[in-house]
Amino acid sequence: MTATTRIRAAAFALAALVVSSPAFAQIDAGPLVNWADMTTWTQYNEGTRQTEMGLGLIPSGMGGTMRVSFEASLAGRRPTKAPTRVMMRLIPPPFLNPNTVRSSTARFEIDENKENRVVIDASDRVVSLDPQVGAYSTSVSVAMTIEEFERLASAETIKADLLGFAVEFSPAQIKALKAFADKVMLRTR
Repeated sequence: MTATTRIRAAAFALAALVVSSPAFAQIDAGPLVNWADMTTWTQYNEGTRQTEMGLGLIPSGMGGTMRVSFEASLAGRRPTKAPTRVMMRLIPPPFLNPNTVRSSTARFEIDENKENRVVIDASDRVVSLDPQVGAYSTSVSVAMTIEEFERLASAETIKADLLGFAVEFSPAQIKALKAFADKVMLRTR
């Protein structure tokens, strides 16, 4: 076997290993995680013929911050109908204590000091690439109903438990949430 043949064989084996690696196969690019708080994006996807719109927020609390994006796919290049669901993506901070077990929670407490206080618990819809208890997830998705998202967008105050992080949305973030709901043609009561 010549040196060139050995190099080709090694390169082929390495390429096969990288492509078949579970870590490589499960990379979830998600939204760009370098967006600033209250960033919005709109992109037309030629393959699905849908316009994808998103809002990125970075609420904070005693336990730190959490990157949260709300994403909606609308039919067509110039949508005329509201989406049927809104996906929420949770992107935990990169430097977490690896010895801390994180819960798969997505729970919102809306207008806690009012008579119309509402609790939305979407924890049963949390989907992660790393479903093991205590595993570090780079991105977690939660399918929200339109009613849940509209209620969030019409809130005056929002406190949340997101993957074990207690965070509170600022008035400016809630205003951005309302503007995003209007942009994707959802009502904010």
